[in-house]
This record gives sequence, structure tokens and C-alpha cells, in this order.
Amino acid sequence: MNRNETADRNGRTPDDPVYHQPLTVATRILCLVGAAVTLLAPYELLIKPGVPVFRLGMTPLWVIAGGALLVGLVCLAAAVLGYAKTVSFDRTRRRMVLRAEGLFGISRLYSYPFDRLGMPAVRADSSSEGPTAYRLEIPIAGRRRPFEIAVFHAEDTARAEAERLRMLLDA
Repeated sequence: MNRNETADRNGRTPDDPVYHQPLTVATRILCLVGAAVTLLAPYELLIKPGVPVFRLGMTPLWVIAGGALLVGLVCLAAAVLGYAKTVSFDRTRRRMVLRAEGLFGISRLYSYPFDRLGMPAVRADSSSEGPTAYRLEIPIAGRRRPFEIAVFHAEDTARAEAERLRMLLDA
């Protein structure tokens, strides 16, 4: 196969696996709403009542308002600075490439050669009340935890993708 005829502008062929982990507009809006709600707590607890706030009896309200402020700032940062991730495998260069792109042109690019990657595995995750999610993970030398490549709702699909990656890494 002539790579130049079938490769895209990044040098990937249609056979190279690509996984997207989007941070959608709806998710960003949800984070902004969460930030707005929690950032209103300091106003509602400390400013709106119209009582002196620098009294010893106001200490619990300061603690609650500080916690709400912290949560609100984290939600705001997630909405503004969160990344949409794309994980791709390049069989010619024998690399896994992680591209993370955020708003305002913020982006990160990580590249891992295949010899640093372990064998992909599927982990069933039933930590939420919804249906079980099947996480496709791959260990990377030098990292403490396996890297999550994609999340699937069907176990068969996750296992098929893991096998596809195993074959790619062994080739």
C-alpha cells in the first residue's frame, strides 16, 4: 500500500485507530451552570442578609461560602480550560499520539512509542447508577495508572477494539 495515496494530512491511514473524547458544548454549559449556582452561595450567605460578616458567629457561614467558592471556581475552570482529547495510533511511525485541544487555542500533544505501551485491557466500570461502562485502557511505561483510551457501552465492542489494538501493537 502506498502510504502517500491513502494518508490524511497527519499521515494516518484509514486503518489506523482513532478515538475521540469530546468535551461538548453541552458539557461546558453544564459546568458553567454549576459554577454559577455555587458562586451564588457566598453572596446568599454573607452579603445578601445585610448582617456584619466579621463576627465569630459567622465562621460556619464563611467555611460554607469558601467551600462553595472553591467548587464554583473548579467548575468554571473545567468549562473554560477543559480539553477535548483525540487518541490516535500510527502504525507506520509506531506511535500513540494524544492530542488535547481546549478553547483559546490551548492544546497539548503527547506522543508515546509503541515500545512504551503495554497490552490494552478492558475494565468494567459500574461505579455509577447507570449501565456498566467498559473502559479501554492501555498501560504506559512511566505512568502509575493505565491510560483510558475510550469508553464503550457494549462489552463486545470494547473487547473487539482491545483485540484490534493488540494486533496493531504486536505487528
